[in-house]
Amino acid sequence: FRFEMTSTKLLICITVLCALTFAAAESNLFRFFHQALDTNRDGFVTPAELVYYLKRMDSDMEIAEDRVRWLISRIDLDDNGLWSWPEYRDAHQVLEQASTASNSVDPKQIHLSITGKPGQRVVMWVTDDNTATSVVQVGTASGRYTHNYSGSTHTYTAGDWKGWIHEVLVDSLTADTTYHYRVGDT
Repeated sequence: FRFEMTSTKLLICITVLCALTFAAAESNLFRFFHQALDTNRDGFVTPAELVYYLKRMDSDMEIAEDRVRWLISRIDLDDNGLWSWPEYRDAHQVLEQASTASNSVDPKQIHLSITGKPGQRVVMWVTDDNTATSVVQVGTASGRYTHNYSGSTHTYTAGDWKGWIHEVLVDSLTADTTYHYRVGDT
């Protein structure tokens, strides 16, 4: 069972990195952070430098360099495969807009768990507001979801955060098969 949104998880990591320097795009702190990523001090952040930095933050994180290259290509204005300071600064603004534009019912914190029974997994996620349904769609090809599973929703409060936890049991999975899935409301 494979989480389909590997690039999204990577984008979230980059968003978090950018958020650390949220003060302002032109601030010295933001510039300092770009320089910290640029370990060889050539003025550009390479995919290898970004992977190195992310792994220093979390040594257990598995990051494919090709995914990092893909991410950099999305905001690499001159198509050289590197992040310059202006591209990094502008990317921060784009990522900040994307991170604040999420809908209150967009799935967040998606987790996949084993149940102890072969062929079963539990998928959980949270939303800020309740949804009409909690659905997981599963298939063996990306974009082609042939099975729908419905589950339950309940409220949760932790500190200042109050939201909804969605839980769906997915069964009838076959061993040694790659599955793709998406979660949310119908």
